[in-house]
Amino acid sequence: PKSSPSKFLKTRKELHKADENFASNAARTNSVTVYLGFNQTTIPEDEPDFTAAVSYLAHYLQNNGNGKVEFIASASSLPTSKFRSNESLAAERLKALEAALERGLSAQGLDINKISTIERKSIVSGPSYSQNSTLRKSDFIEFQYIRIIIN
Repeated sequence: PKSSPSKFLKTRKELHKADENFASNAARTNSVTVYLGFNQTTIPEDEPDFTAAVSYLAHYLQNNGNGKVEFIASASSLPTSKFRSNESLAAERLKALEAALERGLSAQGLDINKISTIERKSIVSGPSYSQNSTLRKSDFIEFQYIRIIIN
């Protein structure tokens, strides 16, 4: 059975430990993670987590002139039904992340080319999937994400 969007959002909020200090937490760790749904490649550009990521990156670029940034897009090992493979799902998420960040930075008057070095990684992560596994779908949700790391 499909999980309801509100149930999923609650799970994502729990994963983020969503609180009012999300952006300041990002500043302490130099990274922002946004969790996605299974098979989701659309980046939730209007959600607070993503807008905090764009704001954090924009603030960093405005204060430092340029920077080295790592973009990571992950898919779990749970087989995808909408893509050729989990690797191709992660690769599509990576393309979508970069395009969304470019739009977000542009809206703040910044060019993504201010980032001096961009390291891109699309990965399949999490527990190994097998059909006779005791793992449930919920065991894989935390491996459906995009992450921005400023080095």
